[in-house]
Amino acid sequence: MRISLLIIGCICGLFLSCNDEFTNSDPVDFKSNYFPVFVGKSTIYSIDSLFFDNFSQNGNTDTIHVDYKDSIVSFENENYMVNRYQYNEMNKLWVLQKIYTIKASQQTIQVTEDNLTLVKLIFPVVPNKKWNAFSFYNTIKQQEYEYIEVDIPMTINQFMFDSVLRVLQVDTINLIRETSAYEYYAKNVGLIKRETTNIERDSIGAAPNGTKIITTIKQF
Repeated sequence: MRISLLIIGCICGLFLSCNDEFTNSDPVDFKSNYFPVFVGKSTIYSIDSLFFDNFSQNGNTDTIHVDYKDSIVSFENENYMVNRYQYNEMNKLWVLQKIYTIKASQQTIQVTEDNLTLVKLIFPVVPNKKWNAFSFYNTIKQQEYEYIEVDIPMTINQFMFDSVLRVLQVDTINLIRETSAYEYYAKNVGLIKRETTNIERDSIGAAPNGTKIITTIKQF
């Protein structure tokens, strides 16, 4: 009888110890504040597009600059509705270009734009974590995204951010072709920068042909 009571006491003590350890553990930081969403949020971005033309005699480069604004205008059927406007420099007006949606959950951020849904972020945010951006479709199509830097400081234009997340979307570079895409998110702000490059050469050392587009935050 005494042995039985001793065994029961040990089991109860072990259970209480495990329970205390569980309740005292720190909660998981999902870092979902890298993509804050709420009705009324509005962000202005600048886009600089570089066009490389290897068919011209001197391999000319043309540059186009535009500003656009993303405004979350409503929340419908578990989706945030976002209006994208482009600034018309001639008329000094914001002109509606498109409407897209954002679906935010505890696990993912899904953005549907031009009839294409991509899983932009997954939570919790962990360095070197990878996922399929096309996982919404449950198909064999793959585009692997990866968190390559987390909680790093960065300065963009006049803004200093102490915690920035860098997402690798595409990175294929060789002697004649460069295709890459990166997005940067700041805590409590969201997207602050996007870089996309699609350049190819006819041969090694030849003039490039293609585009490089850099989007940076201008106002929030």
